[in-house]
Amino acid sequence: MSILRIYAWKIKKMKSRKAAFILIISLLLAGAENLVWAERFSVHANGGFSFPREGNMRSGWESGFGFAYTLNKKVAAFFDFGFWKSEVEEEPGKLLDGKLSVTPFLFSLQYYFFEKRAFIPYVFAGIGYIFYDFKLKDIVTIPEITITQKVENGLGFQAGLGAQVQISDRLSLFGEALYLYRKAEGTTTTFDLNFGTTIEEFSLDTSTSLIRLGIRYLF
Repeated sequence: MSILRIYAWKIKKMKSRKAAFILIISLLLAGAENLVWAERFSVHANGGFSFPREGNMRSGWESGFGFAYTLNKKVAAFFDFGFWKSEVEEEPGKLLDGKLSVTPFLFSLQYYFFEKRAFIPYVFAGIGYIFYDFKLKDIVTIPEITITQKVENGLGFQAGLGAQVQISDRLSLFGEALYLYRKAEGTTTTFDLNFGTTIEEFSLDTSTSLIRLGIRYLF
């Protein structure tokens, strides 16, 4: 069985989105040295801090990884996969006390202001798809009532700026500040054994500012 078929079979068997993306990245890394465009291909990992726009959402640690392909001397296409959690304090008509997990899959075009220098500033912008998972804290209700909340996944937009510091021919460090814009719909579902199920909808601004540092390796 070819390598492509093996990886395709593994992705089909594994339900986790993260596992599938990790397998894809592993395949790209395994074959990078043999590809014609290998010298334009890079991978990166980063960590940082998230600052949600909503006042009842707390800041939290952010981590991520990704890969990029250089289109020309000043433009590159980037794919990023991130993750962070925000503690949420109850706000009337919106989310109750709990924890919101955010997993964005982002695509952007990055423009470098200079070529082949030790210090290179850049700007970038793009779109992405954002997944949410909200976990309610234990709330006190009568046994007949169950409450759940959900935040809808969907498209978001990002823009930011950064700088890259070259420390060797293939290795560099980078720092970025970016803004991820996304307004999502949320639902509160209340199940009452006596009165049935009621669903209430609400709007939620999950836009987030991010500051992160990372390392990048060019093949």
